[in-house]
Amino acid sequence: MKKCIYILFFFLSATVFGQNFKNQFHKEMTLMDNGSKKFENGEYKAALHYYTQALKLDTTEARTLFNIALCHYYLNEFKSSYNTFNKVNVQEKDGMNPYFSRYYYQALCLKRMKKYEEAFIVMRKFYKYNKDKKNPIHKHAKMQIKTIQKIVNKGIEKQDNTSTHRLNKNINTLESEFSPIKLNDTIIIYASYKHDSIESNNHVKPYIASIFDQRIENARPFNFLHDSILKEIKNIGNISFNTDTTQLYFSGLDTSDGSIAVFRCDGKWNSWSAPMKLPAPINLEGYNTTQLQPLLIDNKEMYLFASDRPKGKGGMDIWFTEIKRGKINLIISVSNTKFILH
Repeated sequence: MKKCIYILFFFLSATVFGQNFKNQFHKEMTLMDNGSKKFENGEYKAALHYYTQALKLDTTEARTLFNIALCHYYLNEFKSSYNTFNKVNVQEKDGMNPYFSRYYYQALCLKRMKKYEEAFIVMRKFYKYNKDKKNPIHKHAKMQIKTIQKIVNKGIEKQDNTSTHRLNKNINTLESEFSPIKLNDTIIIYASYKHDSIESNNHVKPYIASIFDQRIENARPFNFLHDSILKEIKNIGNISFNTDTTQLYFSGLDTSDGSIAVFRCDGKWNSWSAPMKLPAPINLEGYNTTQLQPLLIDNKEMYLFASDRPKGKGGMDIWFTEIKRGKINLIISVSNTKFILH
């Protein structure tokens, strides 16, 4: 009889324990989901609250610790971010581990705290062991190493006759912003490397340019293109327009061969057609084409662009072509002509 009671007690205890574990896991996942939504909306304090609550349910969860550290980072709380990243358990030479980027962010934290020599050492460690050259932060780490090294060597001198102003933190994030174009006195479009998610592998991918009103100090940028275009074409950047802004050009990943190609959308603001890959000889299969600029010179419609196609001088060269009656004429390398823009 006692044996039956013990067995029954063990069975009931295991059932209760299993149910409690299931409830705790569900609560933790709910907190993590809420935190991720807040993070993606730029509400880092609210995200930090949810992640901190989730951590109380599992104090060793690497993903939760990583997300908490990221929140501190984007809140400019660099010391807290650095210390929290230290708790993310990842081997020093395990460069392909998705959490290995903790060293990248820790180096940036050290840089912002003006601990340049330490930042240089940690960033070099990240760059040395992270072999994912397609990951944008791998390339960014290389640039950061050079910048930090110049600071350490006192190689940066400020020119007295130059005045520069940094756009607000909603434009210039802690990642990379580039390829700005000015549409009028108040609006620019630019490209930015940002997290599309802090979940899967915590990779950073390029996403498209946003519009910004410079008259509003704390204005937030927003997506310029519709989600349907962003989902169809990856790694969009280098935006340009024709003279009446009815044709939109941009560079993006051609998934058929892995090259960068130029695409075009027709329409107007907030109403663009589906993207169309420009035909040969603008885009050549297996070669990269990017940074296309439509030009109108002496009433001649022309394209100016960069490409690593054959018959150039090597690497990326600058090319141009004239458009006649909608047809593309011979593509010519600028270096092989006396072509001059007046």
